[in-house]
Amino acid sequence: MVANQTKFSKNLISYRSRRGMKELDLILEKFTTTQFVYLNSELQHQYASLLEQPDTDLWNWVTGQEFPPSRWQEIISKIIVKTWNFF
Repeated sequence: MVANQTKFSKNLISYRSRRGMKELDLILEKFTTTQFVYLNSELQHQYASLLEQPDTDLWNWVTGQEFPPSRWQEIISKIIVKTWNFF
């Protein structure tokens, strides 16, 4: 049963990582498919919470145009480190 819940969560996170901005889609989908399963529970919850934010804020944070709020600094740092080397 736990495996099904984990898979459902990952599927839901994958779906929610698809945004209205193609550039952001590439970054978030890459992070979700390659890194999400390796995050601890706290960071997985941070990431899920982060996905509730507007695209413009997410874009500004992952591109370094603005500093993210402190509650998301750790997960944003991981997104930057783990995805920008793919491009």
